[in-house]
Amino acid sequence: MPTPAEVRDALAAAEQEDPIFGLFLRLCATTGLRAGEVCALRWCDLDLEAGELSVSGNVVHVSGLERGYVRKGPKSEHGMRLLALDPQTVRALRAHLEQRRVRLGEWNDTLAEDAYLFSVDEAGRHPVRRDTMGKRFGKLAVQLGHRYTLHGLRHFTATQLGAVASASTVRERMGHGSLQVTSIYTPSRERGRPLRRAVPG
Repeated sequence: MPTPAEVRDALAAAEQEDPIFGLFLRLCATTGLRAGEVCALRWCDLDLEAGELSVSGNVVHVSGLERGYVRKGPKSEHGMRLLALDPQTVRALRAHLEQRRVRLGEWNDTLAEDAYLFSVDEAGRHPVRRDTMGKRFGKLAVQLGHRYTLHGLRHFTATQLGAVASASTVRERMGHGSLQVTSIYTPSRERGRPLRRAVPG
């Protein structure tokens, strides 16, 4: 699992390499979403005025399907989750949205509300593959000398949140299937460990 310093370094390096890739990783690190849940995010799942997003689906790519993927319901048994976003992430999302609209406007096209945030096409009709993002992150981690996978960002968020929040809050935000899973991240406060920030700077 990464340290807060490693997460900050990874986000900064990714943003410098590609702002959209950096935004994908920022959402993973600040929300704790599964990679497939980030891939499934659509513009209609966001309320940038309120600074919130709805976790309403999970994308799974399967060979043999007509479009190559299927968008399923949330992996969590709790169903759709509503998560607050920090101001820096909201600003990055606004910039990403504006860039998409400008590029599509050059082709006399518009961005559909159900378009994916992260897609292989400008119009947002086809979401990126989570394994592609995982491999891309793996290369970045090697370059930085970090020893964790993309899923490590989810563990990071759960651990940071577990240091300051109740088990039920952690479970609800992370979408854990049981409190047994959540308990992995919450005992630290009982051991007298210092509290840490839930979101990297």
